Amino acid sequence: MTTLPKIKRVAVVGGGPAGVAVAKRLPQEKNTIQTEQALSPSTPALPTVTFVSWSPSQALPPSIHIIKLRRTHKLFRYLIAERAFDTIDVFEQRSDAGGVWRYTPENDTDATFAIPSTSPDVGLEQPFWRYSDETSGAMKSEGVNGEGRRDKKRPTFISPLYERLEANLPKMLMQHTDFPFPDDEQLFPTHAAITEYLERYADEVRHLIHFSTQVTSISTLPNSSTGWSVTTHSLATNTSRTQNYDAVAIANGHFAVPFIPDLPGIQEWNERNPGVISHSKFYRRPDEFKGKKVLTIGSGYSGLDIASQVEAICAPPLLHSTRSKPSTLSTNPSTSPSSTPDTATRTTVPSIRRFLDTSDGNGKRAIEFEDGRIEADIDAVIFATGYLYSYPFLSLSPSANPSTPSNTTANGQRTPQTYHHLFHTPNPTLAYLTLPQKIVPFPTSQAQAAVLARVWSGRLTLPSKAEMEAWESARIAEKGEGKRFHYLDGGEDVSYLGALGEWADCARQPEIAGDGNGDGNGDGDRNDLGEDGRVGKAPPRWGEKERWMRERVGEIKKAWVSFGEERREVRTLEACGFDFETWKREQQEKQMNGARGDHHSDRVEKTDDVDEYDAANGGQAEG
Repeated sequence: MTTLPKIKRVAVVGGGPAGVAVAKRLPQEKNTIQTEQALSPSTPALPTVTFVSWSPSQALPPSIHIIKLRRTHKLFRYLIAERAFDTIDVFEQRSDAGGVWRYTPENDTDATFAIPSTSPDVGLEQPFWRYSDETSGAMKSEGVNGEGRRDKKRPTFISPLYERLEANLPKMLMQHTDFPFPDDEQLFPTHAAITEYLERYADEVRHLIHFSTQVTSISTLPNSSTGWSVTTHSLATNTSRTQNYDAVAIANGHFAVPFIPDLPGIQEWNERNPGVISHSKFYRRPDEFKGKKVLTIGSGYSGLDIASQVEAICAPPLLHSTRSKPSTLSTNPSTSPSSTPDTATRTTVPSIRRFLDTSDGNGKRAIEFEDGRIEADIDAVIFATGYLYSYPFLSLSPSANPSTPSNTTANGQRTPQTYHHLFHTPNPTLAYLTLPQKIVPFPTSQAQAAVLARVWSGRLTLPSKAEMEAWESARIAEKGEGKRFHYLDGGEDVSYLGALGEWADCARQPEIAGDGNGDGNGDGDRNDLGEDGRVGKAPPRWGEKERWMRERVGEIKKAWVSFGEERREVRTLEACGFDFETWKREQQEKQMNGARGDHHSDRVEKTDDVDEYDAANGGQAEG
């Protein structure tokens, strides 16, 4: 068994979906600030909090705003859920909640972009600045660290979203289990709707989030076996601060550093043809490719969707390179990408063998593919080949085991030294949220947060370090050292979600001596318990319907896409021809008739796609 120190102060890196989920489950029990009203000695004081979120549009400076939590406020129950933590600070470098779901229309590259791009060590992301036009209220942009009035500007970071992106998960599966999407939202929400949803989801913990604040350094405290030193930089005030914490949860996502493979000749080819090669992170709209000869690379969801969009406007045929069977999903209603034969507007080509030099006599901007085919005069190359795990702010001690990478990311393909894709094995007071890919990220982050809260509050224990290392070794033997380590495909994501819930349920239930008045003020009566009547926030639970839906995501999406522009008015599974209750009755009838229950013909065909699984489908939660 691994023994953890007493944890009272917690830092969370990232105010996106996963960071907010943690904030809701790592509640703050007490503060040192006085309440606004006098209470009798027999009644515990209602907690008050310091309102630390601030943006330049607010009139008051980021000093102290006191708000008192009313007992009817849902947040109150989150704050007392574990009754264990004194301080929770969430640091978000963007100016509002939502993480990577905050769309940026700019398609300029940033400092994370390189050709090739195979290293996660690119340093901290650098913001560009937006400011409000005083007459129109519209947002304008300036370059990184551009000049202008700081009180009118907000730091902005490039998002991997593109203009026409829609979710690849139906809203009732994608959503946080305790916070549904509106009934009138389309079945597969737009990125704008998801951003608005995440802003509302963060409202009740907004006072815990330090917006426009970038974490610049995290390291273990000197001369101490426990505790973390966290340095942050306020982008709004251009000031830095270092504080100590007992535990740190990293929820910064992994859609910042693009991965572009080091293919033969690519660097020299790019130097001769600057601006031709790009990455899906910087794709925004197809218009810029009108009339151009375009090559797209990647059979993940972004790769297929971008190919579909560009195909309609580029010089035919679009060249689409894949090394694995394409997915059956697309967010573009005009096409249905699949392993269909070549058409007049699209030609499928194999993987790239090499980028050719002009001296080879093959023309300008030529590329050779694995089958020997050569294409010249290519105007644009879009890599949709995923991202690297990167933690430029994190400094860890070298591992005692020389065979284990001492760096934090194992070349960015995975995050090493983790137990169940969550706890840092050498020191479990450090944790990472939503490392897994090919998941439904919002409920997964909830389940991880439930386990994390219980372990750090002392109600759950971890096995010994040797046992945790053995789990990682077994995972490597099964999946390898590369990116597949964190892949939860073939139904493993459903099993993982269930296992986390069962793990959280094993938590010790402390004895609570309340006054019995049921006032929800944290004194231990029934109003202070979770939804399941237990201490702490209940982990998400998927029933038969959610599992049925997860298995059929691909076919549901295809049916929804077939509505064309009218799909925006389609809001339910039933409107797409998928009725769980009807399916369930059919299964029961088959069983009653002695027939072996089989799955409906709308089972999604599983793929072995290893190119990219992105935020559009919840591959990573920053979703």
